[in-house]
Amino acid sequence: MLNNVVLVEADAEHGLGFIIGRVGDVLWIATAAHVVFPHRNRTPPQPASRIQVQVRGVPTWFSPEQPPDPASNDIAFIGVRAPLAQMTTALFWRSNVQVNELTPGQSLRIAGMPGLIAYSPSGTGKVSGTPQFPVIEIAAGMGQSGQSGGPVASAEGFVGMYQKSEGDRVVSIGIVRKAALNAGRPWELLPAPLPNVAVRLCLTAAAESMALPDINGPGGTVKRDAANCVNTMSGINTLVSPQLFVLCDPPQVNLPREPQQHLAVRCYVDPSGAWMSKTDGYAMVAARGGIWTIEGLSQSKFGAFTGLLIGTPPTLQAQMRTLSGSVATGNLTLAPRRLQGVLLVDGQSFSLDMER
Repeated sequence: MLNNVVLVEADAEHGLGFIIGRVGDVLWIATAAHVVFPHRNRTPPQPASRIQVQVRGVPTWFSPEQPPDPASNDIAFIGVRAPLAQMTTALFWRSNVQVNELTPGQSLRIAGMPGLIAYSPSGTGKVSGTPQFPVIEIAAGMGQSGQSGGPVASAEGFVGMYQKSEGDRVVSIGIVRKAALNAGRPWELLPAPLPNVAVRLCLTAAAESMALPDINGPGGTVKRDAANCVNTMSGINTLVSPQLFVLCDPPQVNLPREPQQHLAVRCYVDPSGAWMSKTDGYAMVAARGGIWTIEGLSQSKFGAFTGLLIGTPPTLQAQMRTLSGSVATGNLTLAPRRLQGVLLVDGQSFSLDMER
């Protein structure tokens, strides 16, 4: 993240800034307005007569080709031409974490010291408040005027801009982003992936569900307890089928960072695939919703059945037709490894018995 931090000098003022985007050879930088507008209360605001920016790893100081853009909340934007050939460090574009994604207790630091691109000491700041209303705080006496305009960072990315003009203040990264877009400046900082947190997920069986699954989450596979709940992690969790040939819907969920959650699940037998008929050898079943096709019944004169299966497994009512167009009705019993029943076709009973 330090690769995006810059030093800013404006007449007698010294501060920091951070790169938010690039247009060609021009780097766009967010900083504190009071650093580059010592007379910002004038109308219009009057910028410093001499502004310079130094990028990490480049000894050259760059001057903006046009006056800085003032914005609300003591924010300003500077554009400097810094050819790629002079850049010796890769910019860090995944560094934007929104305030409402912070967790109380997180440690924060200012990514920059007066006249130096280096992190401030641990304990500089923290996240307080509640999960719903987190507050970014800088400890008393830990921020200095030469750090104004510098980004405040968690372990995942930038969370705001530090300003020391009237006490210690942090403007959230979301406000800085909005100001940049309103000013027509590029914003290329992307949200950093959030760390997974522990959550408790309780499962209930949806209508027609024959079982409940276990959960394979970021922390591994966990089994349900007596209350059909699992202790897993936020993020992508896959539902582990309780047995072979049983599918669960939804197959996976993206759990939010909430400590207690509930999910209705439907697990059902999937009949599609290869079966072994006791009279016809291998047969194939294709099921799309309630419409089934049973093929490969070569030893019987019917050959195949296509039609509707109605009901809730294990008992299904068949309304099908044969290849020749004959109507086939009856009841079938479906289990994960067995399909059997009797169909009445043209007044004749046809026994269907298959395993897999």
